[in-house]
Amino acid sequence: MPTDYIPLQLVYNPWVVNGILLLVALATIDWLLGIGRALFQGEFSWTKLPQALATHYQDCYLVAVLGLGGMFYAPLLAVFWAAVTALTLKFMKDIAGKFGYASAPPAGEEQVEQHTAPANPFVATTPPRRTLYGGDMTGETKRSTEAADAVGSSP
Repeated sequence: MPTDYIPLQLVYNPWVVNGILLLVALATIDWLLGIGRALFQGEFSWTKLPQALATHYQDCYLVAVLGLGGMFYAPLLAVFWAAVTALTLKFMKDIAGKFGYASAPPAGEEQVEQHTAPANPFVATTPPRRTLYGGDMTGETKRSTEAADAVGSSP
């Protein structure tokens, strides 16, 4: 009686397995560094350990399912590699954060000042409007009028 099966040689993709192993290794490193940091700071709790373990590896399980599905249905591999890339960046950021390297805001991006309430509660004020590039509307308008004056005054 012949049976129809898919030969493993046609389906097996070692790159998918390597991607899954990379995520598991990064998750393990991040988890162990988190335990070490909690021990060092005196915040370690045995009761929180199973929950931390489950949440750390949950993303890896979902990506593994995508990878296994991608071995049988090729368009899923694009989603798999996007997920592997995103999770690799997430774990690398978490690992760097455990060593004290915090991510800085992108260059050129300014901090938005806090808007405080006016002394008179009946006077409504609004924070300054921001343009797409982060400048306030008054500065943008002033620069554009200066440019228009410069163009209009040239001979």
